[in-house]
Amino acid sequence: MKKIVHVVECFGGGVFTFLVNLVAGLTDSYEVYIAYSQRAETPENLREYFNSKVKFIELKNFHRNINPVNEIKACFELKRIVKDIEPDVVHLHSSKAGVIGRIVLNCRKRKVFYTPHGYSFLMKDQSKVKRFIYRFIEKAAALRRCVTISCSKGENRESAKLTSRVACVSNGIDIKSLDSKISRLEKKKNEKFTVFTLGRISYQKNPALFNKVALMLPQVNFIWI
Repeated sequence: MKKIVHVVECFGGGVFTFLVNLVAGLTDSYEVYIAYSQRAETPENLREYFNSKVKFIELKNFHRNINPVNEIKACFELKRIVKDIEPDVVHLHSSKAGVIGRIVLNCRKRKVFYTPHGYSFLMKDQSKVKRFIYRFIEKAAALRRCVTISCSKGENRESAKLTSRVACVSNGIDIKSLDSKISRLEKKKNEKFTVFTLGRISYQKNPALFNKVALMLPQVNFIWI
């Protein structure tokens, strides 16, 4: 059975949910490993979200903040993990894992994929200097033989500016699970049309725009989960 290693530093929030849904369809055909870094938002019972066949490896040297010493340690740590497992496929998730993975892995020996989950250089709440540095690093890492899989058409357009090896695969939804939840809901008589959004309240989610639209449509309920 072929082996896949998913490498993720930001193991929480949307990326966590993405991996839960992605891995659910792989365990019957592949031996799946998730090499992850523990974050404050990482669920304590994370294994309960995944098939029991999935194997977990905690990354000790992958941290959100940039530290030259930690980055060097992280490079050696990832290289050792991949050497021990000898996977057929490595899928890198988000910037930290994406940069380190593309630097240290032999992209000719095995298939390597990278999903940005939102480029750091697009975050307008960061300074122009930081965004320039982030873009430069992404551009340099994109020279490696790796396919960048974007989650949206917009992200794919940005990826295409960095490399020609791109693909766009929109985030999937478990339709059966969603339908079962919707079928249990009872619509109340004369209930207002309701718009929901789900996600952390942060700059890139643009809560100000959500609020502006809500004020323009007083006849509609707006709920942020």
